Amino acid sequence: MISTPLQIPTYAAGESVCPSLRDGLVGAWIAPLSPTGLTWHDMSGWHNHATLMSMDPGTDWVVGPSGWALDFPSPTNNFIEVGTKAALEFSTAFTLVVRCRHLDPAYDAGVVRGLMTKFLPTPGNRSYTYFLYHLSGKIRPFMYVAASPGTGSVACDSNFDLNDNEWHTLAFTFHAGLWTHYVDGAAVKSGNSGIAILNNASNVPFRLGIEYSSNRFHGQIDCAYAFRRALNRNEIRRLYVDLHAPVRSMPRVRMWSGVSDGAASYHYRQLMGV
Repeated sequence: MISTPLQIPTYAAGESVCPSLRDGLVGAWIAPLSPTGLTWHDMSGWHNHATLMSMDPGTDWVVGPSGWALDFPSPTNNFIEVGTKAALEFSTAFTLVVRCRHLDPAYDAGVVRGLMTKFLPTPGNRSYTYFLYHLSGKIRPFMYVAASPGTGSVACDSNFDLNDNEWHTLAFTFHAGLWTHYVDGAAVKSGNSGIAILNNASNVPFRLGIEYSSNRFHGQIDCAYAFRRALNRNEIRRLYVDLHAPVRSMPRVRMWSGVSDGAASYHYRQLMGV
């Protein structure tokens, strides 16, 4: 009697469960998958590792929704420095994603809490800044993008209020001036910035948890991504459902041949884990 081969897909070791989410990925800072310490490791393969600034690895790594998260208590000077990385100098398209919860005790008008930024207030040193903005007792995701040579910025307001101090996955996509804000996988606002090419501000560091030298985030972050393209709505939704999908691998497999009853050749494949 001939044995039937096991029907297990033969994915290559390390292949992403969602290959499209590897396309254009240049930053993947995932606290639950990173060793704790003063370095937040980039899992995109681009080695854009981040340094915890004015943070205590003994107290600022805290429990988040799926493992470790990083805590930004107020009114400390905590933020995360990636540095001046060419891969994070976007031109015509990009996506930023961050899962966070803000813990501001009050919503004072005009307060800015930086999330993911490459921005200085001086002309010529502006590129983009993704932040939470306090407006009339409400707080909402906001983005400024700057055109070359960075002398002015265009505001992209989500018009979506986040006042619950709960964890949310926020995303912003930009392509040739067109932009969209997402909250928890759903598009909440789109528009046209009128900017075709962004100012690259190559001398300005990429940072998390701060706008430039102030306006620090108060809350917790457990995951952040940067892409050099605009993700589509299905990809944003997939990220919300499985935030680790870009770096999660397919099951690794082992294959070998054998015979049954000395008559026929067949293959077995054994799962080796994920």
